[in-house]
Amino acid sequence: MGTVIQDETMKLVIMRHCDAQSGTDDYTRQLTTRGRQDADRMAALLSGCGWDIRHIQHSPLHRTTETAEIIQAHLNKKNITVEREPAAALAPGLDVDDAMDILTDAGNSECRLWIFHAPDVARMGAYLTGLPESAFYFPPGTMLALNLPLPHPRHRSMLIWHMQPDYLSGSKS
Repeated sequence: MGTVIQDETMKLVIMRHCDAQSGTDDYTRQLTTRGRQDADRMAALLSGCGWDIRHIQHSPLHRTTETAEIIQAHLNKKNITVEREPAAALAPGLDVDDAMDILTDAGNSECRLWIFHAPDVARMGAYLTGLPESAFYFPPGTMLALNLPLPHPRHRSMLIWHMQPDYLSGSKS
C-alpha cells in the first residue's frame, strides 16, 4: 500500500479595503467614518475566530494601510504581536502569480491577512478556489477566508467563509 502524503496547509484571509472617500488621487484616499467602523467590525470577527493571525500584508495605498492599522491594533489587544507590511504585489492591477510569491516563506498552519482592491480580490478568490470570479461579491470591507494547500494552492484551496461588514451586528446598511 502506498504512502499518502498530505499537503501542508495555511489559512489566508483576503480582504477588500474598507469604504474610502472618493477623490482624484487614488493613492491617498482615506477611509470614511463608515469604513473605520467596518474595519473595527471585521477586526472583531478576526479576533474572535480563534485564528492566530500574526502577519498582515496590504497594498501600499493609504486606504489599505489604514484598514490594516485598525485590524492590527485590534489583534494586538490579544497580547500577540501582529506584523504589518505593505506589499507592492498587492497594489491595484496585481499579477496573481506575483502576489502568490509573497507566500513562499509561509509555514504550515500559519494564518495571514491580505488587504487589497477590487476587482483583484475576486480574481484572487477565483484563482485559489477554481470558482468563477462572479462567485465572489466584494463590497468594501469584505473578507474571504481560505484554507490553502502548500506549496501549490491554485484551484485547490477550500473556502471557509465569505463575510461582509453589513452581515455583522452593529452595521448600518
